[in-house]
Amino acid sequence: MKEIHDLLEQARRRNEDDAKRFEALDGDLCMACHAYGADKRSLIISCGYDVSEVIPDAIKLHSCPEKLGKRGWYLLVCKSCRAALLGLLAEWWNERVNLREIPKDHDGYLDSDGSACIPVRQHGAVKMMTYEEWVRYKGESYPIMHVRAL
Repeated sequence: MKEIHDLLEQARRRNEDDAKRFEALDGDLCMACHAYGADKRSLIISCGYDVSEVIPDAIKLHSCPEKLGKRGWYLLVCKSCRAALLGLLAEWWNERVNLREIPKDHDGYLDSDGSACIPVRQHGAVKMMTYEEWVRYKGESYPIMHVRAL
């Protein structure tokens, strides 16, 4: 029960901190590259994923002004950062569209031969990895453990 209370308290503090951060924003400062000047735009990402895990500066909208809604994550960005994001979204989209005819599991991961048996959480989803994929993901070598049948 204490763990749940601690999680709720942590979420409450995050909402309060983000509301203060939102109120203190300089409307001329890009939150990504810190370009300063006019013509910054609001970027709102609405999803069930905690975007701050990949964009630590993202502001949770839960306690921010009603005009922005109460769901999602907020960033104030310049033209160059908007263009870079749109370019990356186009790359992502094209890469995913190219997978349409390739067999996948229900989560969109490519079907494997069953050797992918290590669950790894990546950006809000669980991906099954082979040992070799997991070693590359971790960026270091781990000894392969051999189990002998009795």
